[in-house]
Amino acid sequence: MTASPPRSIPLHVRRLVNLVRNHGTTFAQRWDLNVSDAVAVLIFAIGAIVMHRRFFAGEVILGHDTVWHSLWINHFSQQISDGIAYPRWLAETNYGYGSPTFVFYPPLPYYLAHLFKGVAHWPIGQTFGGVYSLISLLSGLSVYGYKRRVWGRIAALVAGLFFLLAPYNLYDRYMRMALSSAVAAFWLPLGLWMTDLAVERPRWRWGVAGVSAGLVLTNVPSLLLFNLFWWPYTIAAHYRRGLKILVFTLGSIMLGWGIAGFFLVPVVFERQFTRLAVAIKGVSGGAVSNLVGSNSPDGFVQYILGSITKMWLLEWFVFGVAAIAIAVMCHRRGRGWRSLVGVLIGFGSVAFLTHTLSAFIWGNVEVLQYAQFPWRLLTILSLITSLSVGLLLHRWRDRDGTGTPQIIILTATIALLWMRTAFGAEFITTAPSIQHPTWYSPEDTGRAWLAAEKPFAHLLEDAYEYQPMNAAPPRRYAPKFWFDGNTAIERWDAYDRRILTAATAPQRLTLRLFCYPAWQVKIDEQQAPSGCSEAGTVTIEVPAGEHTIALHYMSKFR
Repeated sequence: MTASPPRSIPLHVRRLVNLVRNHGTTFAQRWDLNVSDAVAVLIFAIGAIVMHRRFFAGEVILGHDTVWHSLWINHFSQQISDGIAYPRWLAETNYGYGSPTFVFYPPLPYYLAHLFKGVAHWPIGQTFGGVYSLISLLSGLSVYGYKRRVWGRIAALVAGLFFLLAPYNLYDRYMRMALSSAVAAFWLPLGLWMTDLAVERPRWRWGVAGVSAGLVLTNVPSLLLFNLFWWPYTIAAHYRRGLKILVFTLGSIMLGWGIAGFFLVPVVFERQFTRLAVAIKGVSGGAVSNLVGSNSPDGFVQYILGSITKMWLLEWFVFGVAAIAIAVMCHRRGRGWRSLVGVLIGFGSVAFLTHTLSAFIWGNVEVLQYAQFPWRLLTILSLITSLSVGLLLHRWRDRDGTGTPQIIILTATIALLWMRTAFGAEFITTAPSIQHPTWYSPEDTGRAWLAAEKPFAHLLEDAYEYQPMNAAPPRRYAPKFWFDGNTAIERWDAYDRRILTAATAPQRLTLRLFCYPAWQVKIDEQQAPSGCSEAGTVTIEVPAGEHTIALHYMSKFR
């Protein structure tokens, strides 16, 4: 028997392979990609995974906001799985009374979490690890891409690693468990990168707008603080290009706010129905009490400021060493001062705004008070420090001559990286978890366990600031409604409820549902008024006879 000749590859397959090959080659040439870039991606990925190894081991870290983010991830993801594309109202929080949490809280981090929790079905601890690792990888790559062409791959890689391993980033994830704030760190270097690209290519203004919208949809305090420096940076990068180009780029930042208008508009018009405006500015004693060097009477605030101050001083030390070394090089070569002056101004401005010296600003500029904690600026401070180290390596590799100075710079860089990494590693090893609570109280550990493992048991209250204005959670499980007559539940979903009632006389129907204007009531398909009980729950006056009561969540801005 003779072997049959091999089959030829179909023409359409060969065309597809050639198309992918050609486009891949074009993409690599356009962005000047090579094997060293793949190595950089691998290094960032390994660093991101190692940083969050305790999450991947299944631990649920007990941070300041563990309860809220665990609860919200579970409920947000479940309502997406139930067919609600944008779950503004969390139906089963507040002991089952519901809450308009995501009318006011940016949703983007929770869509990322849904990829791990709702799609991949990871446990909540590993879900946090997946989100944090992904964002850490993207953060490092953003710094790398931002300066790769200007400084070279080595300097950009080191700057990216410095930002990836910044102590405050680890503090945000292990001690605060601040999901949104951690995700926002990715947008900061990306915004600077898009701004630089927009200088040469106007089409990258869409990237600027995308970053601006992404910040709005991730963390509003980070948006407020980043814009304090993004606008001056944009002006400095564009001022030589003419006023028209500058205005268009700044307009792109504002365009991003418009793109995120589907989130911002309800926040503006519906916050009057919640405690948001009252509670948000007074968290932990307000912004002034959370400045480095303040003497707050609140013991918990002082405990936080202890760690914040140490990180603040560490950033000063690392930046100081890098800045002095760069200044020496600039002096010897007689050039390169402009970049150094830029990072000096940036670092000095951020450091000033985190210290009590700026208390008069935080106390008088009301919009800044919505940032709550001035020490959130440590993310930007860490970024500037990381860029200063990258600039140091760039100046070193760009200088003439060889010998001892090179060894000194290389040794100093490794020592600084080790120092920052060792400081941040303490947060990794000492952070309590549900599995190993250490100094965490049994009560707080129990609440975190409920939020992580039993989020739908109706045993937890939602965050105070997002509750409706007159809500008074009973702190216990309650039936779905109270009615003196015959009833049957036809439907009880997150956004739709239908109840059949029958009574010989007019009766009041009181529901396990907090009053909120977005809830529309109909009796027998006719619009009907609703009231609000002393506990802040929905009441409906039902006529005698048999009726169908329907409630539907319909925001004006949905």
